[in-house]
Amino acid sequence: NVTAGFAGNDKYAAAENKTFTLTVKKIPTEISVENSTVDMKVNDEIDAGASLTPADAGNVSFTSSNSSVVTVDDKGNVKAVGVGSAIITVSFAGNDNYTAAENKTVAVTVAEYMVVSAPDWQSILTLM
Repeated sequence: NVTAGFAGNDKYAAAENKTFTLTVKKIPTEISVENSTVDMKVNDEIDAGASLTPADAGNVSFTSSNSSVVTVDDKGNVKAVGVGSAIITVSFAGNDNYTAAENKTVAVTVAEYMVVSAPDWQSILTLM
């Protein structure tokens, strides 16, 4: 609350004190992700592609729903470590000046690398 008043002087009479309620609201924030779904191969590494608006509000945090499939560090670097699927959750808890942002997710599917062997051209040419 803020109280204002005037004690008066030679020219003006005193004014009655008035109290006002001052509400200071936090600045809203929003998380954006470049892709809501990502396909990876085991050992691939990517950036989660997340950003917070306003950019100076703070840092987002990252979590993996299945760290045996993908791991993610505090900078959003995602590494595929096993076959399967996982959800990367991006969040911002808010602070004294900024509101918490709605969480965003990135669905990650990880497959194994396919090993494809080249045809044995020598055997094919011999048969001709």
